[in-house]
Amino acid sequence: MEELAQAMAAKLSSLMGSWKSIEIECETTMRFKAPAGGIPGLVDNTMRVRYVETAEGQRFHEASFHLANGQRTSGGRAYCDGQRCASVMYRDENSIHQDSISISLSFNGESSTLTSQRPLPLRFLYVGLEPLPEALRERAEHVGPSNALGRPCETFLIRDVRLSIGTVLVRPSLDRETAVPLAIDWFKNESTLAAGRPFRTWRATKFEVRDGVPVVTQSRELLYQDGTDNPSDTYDTRVTKLNFNKEYPASTFWPVPQPGVMIFDRIKGTCEMVPGDPVPSTASPIRADGVPAWDPAQAAMLGLGLALVAVAGALWWRNR
Repeated sequence: MEELAQAMAAKLSSLMGSWKSIEIECETTMRFKAPAGGIPGLVDNTMRVRYVETAEGQRFHEASFHLANGQRTSGGRAYCDGQRCASVMYRDENSIHQDSISISLSFNGESSTLTSQRPLPLRFLYVGLEPLPEALRERAEHVGPSNALGRPCETFLIRDVRLSIGTVLVRPSLDRETAVPLAIDWFKNESTLAAGRPFRTWRATKFEVRDGVPVVTQSRELLYQDGTDNPSDTYDTRVTKLNFNKEYPASTFWPVPQPGVMIFDRIKGTCEMVPGDPVPSTASPIRADGVPAWDPAQAAMLGLGLALVAVAGALWWRNR
C-alpha cells in the first residue's frame, strides 16, 4: 500500500504549506504519579505556551509553568530569525529579568531532545524532528484501517525513529479525509509492539476546522510504566487561540538583551556581557508547601521552556 502512504504524505504536505504564518496559544494540564520505590515525583501543574511560526522559518516559543494553586513557577522564551536561534533564561518566575541568552543553530533545545518543540496542533505533524510527510514517503508501512473520534483512519508504522531516549517505533493513525494524525502509539521495540504495549499514547479528543484548516484542538497523552496498563502520567492539552496568516515584525523573532546579561554565542564560540548594571530583581522563588524538589534534568527542561513531549521522554527513561 505504498500508494496510500504517498497520498497521505501529499495531503499533509499541502496542509503544512497552506499558511504563511501560524500563531498558537495552548494550555496543558499535567498530572504525575510518583515512580516506584517511593521516590518523590513531579507535582501536578499546568504549562501555558504561546508559539508563532512563519513560512520563512521564523519561530517564537514562550512557555510558563503554574502549580495547581495558580502560582507561576518558571518560564522561558525561545527565538529563531530563520537562521540563528536564541534561548533566554530568566532570574524570576515572571520572565521579566533576563539571566542569560544562548545563541545556537538549534531551536529551543531540539538538537538535544531530537523532538519538535512545536505545540499542539503542529507537534504531531512531525516524527521526532522529521516532518511526518517525509517519514510517510520514505519508510512508512501501512498497517490497516482504523477509527478515531468516529472518523475513518489509516494506520501506519514508522520504524527507527530517533529520539533522545533511543530509537523507537511510531504508529500514527491518520484521518482518511485530511491525513491529520488523530492517534499515535510509541513502542520501545518490536517485542512491545507485538505485545501491544506502547510506552506512550496520544489521542485527539477534539478535531475541527479553523479558517478552512483541519486541526486537532484538544488531546490527551498518556505515559506508561513497564508492565502496567495504568498510565503513570497524563497530559491534557487544549488550544485556546489559533490564528493563521497574520503579519509579525522581525522583532518578534529575536530577543532584546537587557543590561548586564551574559550572551553565550555557541555559533561563534564567544561569551560577552551586555554593558550596564543588571536590573535588580525583587521577586523571590515561589514554593508551595509539600512540593518536592525538582531534579536537575527537570529544572533544565522548565527553564528552557521545552515542549511537553521532552518531559514525557525523560519520565519514560526514569521509569524504565
